[in-house]
Amino acid sequence: MDETQAGVEQLRRAVANRRAGALPERPQTAYELLTRQMVEQLARDVADVKRRVDQLFTTVVGAVVLELLLRWWE
Repeated sequence: MDETQAGVEQLRRAVANRRAGALPERPQTAYELLTRQMVEQLARDVADVKRRVDQLFTTVVGAVVLELLLRWWE
């Protein structure tokens, strides 16, 4: 049990140390620059897809509400 607790504490310290070290502001290698650009583009693409899904959902809900109102009106 003591070995497990010691291992858990060591893991917690390692994770805390890793979180404390922030990423450098500027990429240091071409690979870092390329991967950062790819991740940023992916984030923009995901945000765009999310926006489109939100618009589609709003359109469908609006159409359903409009259809219900038109049926109720008649």
